[in-house]
Amino acid sequence: NGTHTTKAYMGVKECERIADTGPAWEYSRRLQEAGFPDDLLRQLTKLERRTQRVHKVAQLSCNPIQEGDVFDCNGFKLHAVALPGHTDGHMGFLEPDTRVLFAGDTLLEHGQRNCLLEPTLEPEGDSPDRRRHSLKQYLETLDRLQEMDLSVVYPGHGPVITRPAETISYMREHHARRLDMIDGCLSPGGTTAFEVSKELYLGAQAYERFLAVSEVIAHLDVLVSRGRATSAVRDDGVEYFCRA
Repeated sequence: NGTHTTKAYMGVKECERIADTGPAWEYSRRLQEAGFPDDLLRQLTKLERRTQRVHKVAQLSCNPIQEGDVFDCNGFKLHAVALPGHTDGHMGFLEPDTRVLFAGDTLLEHGQRNCLLEPTLEPEGDSPDRRRHSLKQYLETLDRLQEMDLSVVYPGHGPVITRPAETISYMREHHARRLDMIDGCLSPGGTTAFEVSKELYLGAQAYERFLAVSEVIAHLDVLVSRGRATSAVRDDGVEYFCRA
């Protein structure tokens, strides 16, 4: 009847994340820790219900892939490579002979790549790392991209990157500047991730505010890991950050 079937693939970690119905509550919990107000949290919950319906349908028809899988594409082969940062299970595809990479959302031409907030789920109690350290992952992925000595990068959207080394350097510099800016937003009495996001992104609402808070938390975690800031969850259940 002329109907063609298209195979869809997704990183195995992404398949697991989308299929798991548990994280929705954990997302809310982590956002409350960040100081997210209840009204915005309700808006996000409604959006989450809609996107989960789409994700479940997509997940059912996707074949899981992982690092090292090879796809033969009419004479050239693409090797699946794990590029965590934007999400924990983000994948790219490298043609090793020409050093061409299909990078998805990992690298954009002078574009800011948002490292999404994702909770760490533990079978018993709360993990010491309550969330994925997304920016730490992304900076490590930039190290890996640099070692690949790439010739061309095809991103998920935006122009083709013909000078990957320059873009990688730009992203390093961008995050270094952002770390300094966020460090400058911290007050002696303690500041929440939501408060920092309001200072940096005045007009963001609903999902945009989630992205803003995600970025702030990612940078705050790096500041803490480098000894430039400290954090503690206080009696109100909200996490406050102070400059070290």
